[in-house]
Amino acid sequence: MKIKHLIFDWDGTLANTYPVIEKAYEHTFKTLGLKPIPFDEIKRLTSSIQNKDLFRHIFGDKEDQAKQLYYAYIDKHHASDVGLMPDAADLLTFCKTNGLKLYLFSNKRRPYLIPETDSQDVTKFFTKIVLQYFLKYFTCRNQIFVCSF
Repeated sequence: MKIKHLIFDWDGTLANTYPVIEKAYEHTFKTLGLKPIPFDEIKRLTSSIQNKDLFRHIFGDKEDQAKQLYYAYIDKHHASDVGLMPDAADLLTFCKTNGLKLYLFSNKRRPYLIPETDSQDVTKFFTKIVLQYFLKYFTCRNQIFVCSF
């Protein structure tokens, strides 16, 4: 069997989004005058607490203000502060050069994802990019799903 198609995720697979996330949290803590939590703890929390509950858990009664500060920072800096994971560009080049069709699936919204892929000059590698709206009916974790291309 010859592989013809590959599906990639963006955050944490091809893209290193941790730098912008870390800077956004630093900005939020500083602006609110709060002692920052070490970023390793933030990473642990983001992997164990649902996103809708995360800011309440970290910032308590300053949840709404923290969200505004955090997302304003992300909106302004996400495309410039995101980088590729080591060897991601080489992997995409190798795959494309060898005739594989590449697809990018992400739960991000278009205003975030496309500027990030464009800033890293990788949009050109993908036959199709499937965004958050179209993924709402798919669950990737512990399930196999079929998509038509």
